This record gives sequence, structure tokens and C-alpha cells, in this order.
Amino acid sequence: MSLPFLLNLVIGLIFIYLILSLIASEIQEILTTLLQWRAAHLKKSIEILLTGGEGTANNKKVKEIVSDLYNNPLIKNISQESKEGIEAWLRQASRFFVTFGRKNSLTLNGDEPSYMPSETFASTLMERLNLSDISQKITVFNLQRMIKFEIIVKVDDYLNNKNLNIRNETRHVLESEFEIFKSNLKVICVDLYNKKTTLLISINGIRNEIDSFIETSKLFAPSISSSSLKQDSEEQEDNPLWSQNQTLSQQNGDPDVTKLITKLKTLKNGIFYQGDYIYKNVSYNNMDELMRLLQPSPAHILDLVVGNVKFKEQEIRNLKGSYKDFPDEYEFESKTYKGFPDKFASKTYKAFQDEFGNLDKNDEMYKVYEDIKTEIGEIGKCLPDATRESLASLAKRAQVNVKYAQGQVQSVEDEIYQFKTEIQVWFDRSMERASGVYKRNAKGIAFLIGFFLAIAVNADTFHIISRLTTDSALREALTTNAELVTKDCLPTQNNKGANTEYLECVRQKVNSSISLPLGRDEANLKQQTQESKGWFYPPLRRFLGWIVSGFAIMMGAPFWFELLGKIINVRNAGKPPSS
Repeated sequence: MSLPFLLNLVIGLIFIYLILSLIASEIQEILTTLLQWRAAHLKKSIEILLTGGEGTANNKKVKEIVSDLYNNPLIKNISQESKEGIEAWLRQASRFFVTFGRKNSLTLNGDEPSYMPSETFASTLMERLNLSDISQKITVFNLQRMIKFEIIVKVDDYLNNKNLNIRNETRHVLESEFEIFKSNLKVICVDLYNKKTTLLISINGIRNEIDSFIETSKLFAPSISSSSLKQDSEEQEDNPLWSQNQTLSQQNGDPDVTKLITKLKTLKNGIFYQGDYIYKNVSYNNMDELMRLLQPSPAHILDLVVGNVKFKEQEIRNLKGSYKDFPDEYEFESKTYKGFPDKFASKTYKAFQDEFGNLDKNDEMYKVYEDIKTEIGEIGKCLPDATRESLASLAKRAQVNVKYAQGQVQSVEDEIYQFKTEIQVWFDRSMERASGVYKRNAKGIAFLIGFFLAIAVNADTFHIISRLTTDSALREALTTNAELVTKDCLPTQNNKGANTEYLECVRQKVNSSISLPLGRDEANLKQQTQESKGWFYPPLRRFLGWIVSGFAIMMGAPFWFELLGKIINVRNAGKPPSS
């Protein structure tokens, strides 16, 4: 058996596999589109990502959050569908096949996208987390805490200090002004809570209120120079309290008011630090640090939410033994059990409860505290434990990466942007693994399609080899057609990555008039029967031939086309020169 004979035999066999692979790829593409395998696999992969990996309980929380994500306009707009005409009718028909039999395993509406950009996923998930609202409420809470403990409590202590020797009239006026001062600070917090103002404006408003209270206190200081009085008269001409007590401040001022003013200035400088000529840093102020201190980072918010999600089997087993009605692991939040909050809450959340849980319920801070707890509870309800833990880790990584990259005081916006970037990386890496799984599953589907196609067209590899060995006319015809196809449809540098272009060319160039050793005509079946006489069970030979053909078709048309080109180059003693 000569080498040219073997090469022609191999070329003919590969060419037949190429033709069958083209048919199988068409069938697989139709099934993929009709049943939306890509969309279903994408949705399942997102469920696995949010659940914490394959094998983790896929509970209702995951399905609900994935459903919410898919209902977001950012994701719904990815999938384009026809609204009228025959295309819309076909879409409705395909939707029936998509949803049929999938009600229990995976809910599909038939309009899910087959691809999702990582930026869209990250934006949608962050919107679902509602970080902006909870960040706003925690910021207001921190501002209220600063006002109460760093300003009001201290000023109240200054006014009620036994060592502050001032007249009753002066004390009464200052206490009245202090009540107005507290009322104004409360209005600042309310405006920030209702998003009528920004944090920067609120901080400046607090500083102005302290300045105003200091200026009012100066009215009762004994030593006020005439120039100072003249300047104050221009600045305070609209202040009725100034004109009312101007004479009192000049004649009967309280010496200890000066001490009070000194303490108020020290208090203000401690909160709103500004540079000093002595240290040559006049332009410096701590506004950025103060805003950063009041605003919570994503890492802090998610640390409040995450809780102790690393459950141990022994702990749960002990708890189940202690409570007869102990529910499933992923449903215990729906009931209240003694010791659960302390056992499963994160350290940050426990510290948050211990510090502010005993506030007066009539206090404005307590109302904001309750709102924050509600927001945290809502996030806890909609996110699985594994997802909360993953997002908390991503938020901490974002915090570290931003500080490492810039090495300066960070704004919350920088961390939120970096947090979004970390979610995108998390999603991309997960989709890379999901893509590998999809390709393996597609290979399995391709084998089944190839196997059933081989049965349908009676593509018995052993019979094909036998026919090519004995039928020289068929062998030469296939070789000639294969050379023509590879010459005319050779992939160029431009379309090398796009299989569809040159494979479409192969479909058009295949000579349909060639009588292939396929089918169930009488002559073909008779030849197969003759060839299998030596087997102890003749039908087994044909079945094994179908299996071999199924594996060959599974390799795909691009594989066989590339291999065909290499074999033909070997047969022609080298690659032909490029034109």
C-alpha cells in the first residue's frame, strides 16, 4: 500500500468528516438558539457565583436576587427581541421551548441575554446592594454622633461647669442661645438626611454655627475695645441680641466668659483644624479627613452586613439539638432564637449594637440607628451568606488597592469605584471558568448530535474506510473536491479567528453530486452486511462505526478543515506559495 494511496484515503475520510461536522454544527447552533443554552448557562453560572460555588445549597435568596438583577433595565436592554411580524411569532414559539421543563431547575422567560458585560453586572449588583442609601444614613448618623458627643455634650459641660462664675442673666441668655444652637445643628442633620444638602455644606454649616455661638458669647466678655465694638457693630447689626446686651458687655461683662470663649475656640479648632502661620501650613485644613471620617467605606458597610457566615457543622448540630423547631441552615434568619444575634453577628455589627442599641428611643439618633438596622437587615435578607462574605472580601481588597495605588487620604467615591472594579474582576474570572464548563458541555452535546447524525445518515466509519479502499473513483473524486475546497476557502489573516466565513465557503464548494458512502439505500446496506460477516455479532460492527463517527463529528468542522489542509500540503510536497 503506497503512501499516495494512504494520503488519498485519509483525505477522503477527513473530507467526509468535515461534511458531517458542518451539518452537525448547523443542528447544534439551531438547538442552542432555540433552547437558549447560552442564556441558561449564563444565568446558572451567575447563580453559582452568588451562591458561593457548585455544591452549595441553591436557595430562594439566590433565585430572587438573580431575578432582580435580570429585571434591571441595564440587563434587560442587552437582549433585543422582535416586537412585531413573523419574527415576534417565532420568538414566542421559541420561548415555549425555552421555558418548557425548566420551571423547577432554572426560571427562564425566553428573553435573557446570552452575554453580559462585567461592568453591567457590577453596576446592577451595586444598585441592588443600595450602598448609596445606607452610606447616606450612616453618614448622617456619624454626623449626629459627632455633633452630640463632640460639640453639644462638651458645650453643655462648659456652660454648666461649677467653676464658670457668670451672672444668672448672662447664663440664662447663653443657655437660650445654646438651645437655638442645638436646634440649628438638628436642622443641618435633617437636611442632610433628606438629601437637601451635601456633607461638605453641612460641615461648613456646623462650623458657621459654632462661630456664631462664639461671637454671641463675646458680647458678654468684659474687655472689648472700641475698635472691636465698631467692627462687631457692623457685623452684628442685624442681631437683636447684640444691641440688647451691648451696654451690659461694656459695663458689666463677666470675666469667666473669656474662658468659655477660649474653650469654644479650642473645641472648634479641634474639630475643624486649619493651618497656622507658626508651622507655615496656613493653607492646610482637615476637611478631607473629616469627610472621610464621617462617610463609611464599602468595606465598613459590608462588614456590618456580612455576619459570621462561616458556620461549622458541629455548631449547627448543637443548635439543632437545643431547639426542636430549628429550621434549615439557610432559613434560620426568619425566626428568633436566643443567642443567635451574638453568635452569628460580625464584630463590627456587635460593636455597633453595643454602642448605640441603648439610645433613648425618642432621640433622633435612635431613629437613624433603626433605619440603618433596617437597611442592613434588608441586604441580609436578599443576599446569601456566601455572597455577603465574598463582597466583604472584595470591599476590603478595594480599600487596600486604592490606598496602595495613591498613598493618600481616600474619598469614599474612590473606594466605591475600586469596589466596582473588584466586582468586575470577580465576575470575569467566574465567567472564564463558566466558559470552560460550557465548552465541555458543548462537546458532550456535540458527541450526542454527531452520534445520532451518524445513525440517521448511516455514517459507519468502518464501512466508509472499506469503500474508500476499494472504490478508486470515489477516492479520487473526494480528493479532488477536497483540494479545491481547501484552495478556495483557505482562511486569511483577517478572518482566521472567524470560523463562520471560511466554513460557509466550504459548504458552497462541496460538490453535492459526489455519491458518498452514506445512507440506507439497498446497495449501501448490502455492502455493510457483506463487510460484517466475519464478526461474531454483525450489528455490533455498524454500531461501533457510528460511535467512531460520533466522536469524529464531535471534533468540529474547524478541526477537520485545518487537518485537511495539512494533509493536502503533505500530499502536494509542501505548502503552495501565496499569491
